[in-house]
Amino acid sequence: MGGVLRRLVDVVLLRAGPQALPASRTLATGCVLAYVAVGVAVLGARMGPAKALAEGILDAAMLAAFAWGLLRLRGWPNRFLQTYTALTGTGALLGLLAWAPRCP
Repeated sequence: MGGVLRRLVDVVLLRAGPQALPASRTLATGCVLAYVAVGVAVLGARMGPAKALAEGILDAAMLAAFAWGLLRLRGWPNRFLQTYTALTGTGALLGLLAWAPRCP
């Protein structure tokens, strides 16, 4: 897992692109769950946990639809898994960084 985390940090720092990540459904699922969990943690302070969870799931679904649509337009639908993994994984990392200073 350390290698994947290092690759995600490289994507955040623009040293690598989504193609640096493996096309793995398991990794994509883990990144989506992390993305939603961080979203719930960040939004949970402002709204109830049920509404924060609904917003996190909707956010992940809209991100998937946006990425899928753009990749279809460009003719690269086979890159969806890596792109979505990169978007959700880096989103989770950046969300943690944004949330951390607010933690007591």
